[in-house]
Amino acid sequence: TFNNQVSIPPIIESDTVEIEIGIHRHNFDPNGTDSINTMIETFAFNRTGDSSITYLGPTIAWQYLHDVNTKVTNNLPSTATVHWHGAHVPVYTDGGPHQQIQPGAIWDINFEILDKSATMWYHPHVMDRTYEQVQMGMSGMIYVEDPVDGQDDPILSTLHDILPNEYGVNDFPLIFQTKKFMRDATSGESVIDSSVVQGYKDDYYRIVNGVGNPYLDVPADMIRLRILNGDGKFAFNYQVKDAQGNVVPLVLIA
Repeated sequence: TFNNQVSIPPIIESDTVEIEIGIHRHNFDPNGTDSINTMIETFAFNRTGDSSITYLGPTIAWQYLHDVNTKVTNNLPSTATVHWHGAHVPVYTDGGPHQQIQPGAIWDINFEILDKSATMWYHPHVMDRTYEQVQMGMSGMIYVEDPVDGQDDPILSTLHDILPNEYGVNDFPLIFQTKKFMRDATSGESVIDSSVVQGYKDDYYRIVNGVGNPYLDVPADMIRLRILNGDGKFAFNYQVKDAQGNVVPLVLIA
């Protein structure tokens, strides 16, 4: 039963990116009857001064060869980092374990976008806390926008005119994850199990953009799905089927 509409994160289309990490409460199954149809503590990224996102974070859009100023405020009670996964950036802006953002601190960096058209993601990379913070919700998409003027790359500019490129209309970011929930021994509330357990275990929910049993309304036309495995434990195999269960083709662009 697919009963939860997939939400599309807001997109930041600016060379100035100001985001903050905070603690929120989120419902992973708002139209379900399971025990996770309740408010559960999560971490999330938001535009600074906003608190509308309760899980994951906004999509960040970069432009090739633009200089980007990024400020990240850490409102968690523990250290954090923000790593631009797959991006061609200087080591001092990479956001690895060596660049911790202390509670209450702001990480202020500048770098030039050296990647052309790409889909990437950002996530924490704190020593001994990466899995926990990703499971709690600290992940978001990065779009490096297609060049459109034909000067930087005429092939990519031509592809931009062919491929769907209207964000949230025919171009959708989909973050696939698994999540395990447990009862807090003290409060009795449902909480995310963010303990690092080796091996493969049962009772994991499949989550897309922060909801289980997801569905997405799309136009009856060619669509573009930016598929991200944002999980901390599993690999996935993807396929598309029609209403009768027959496998239908996908075109993979990578």
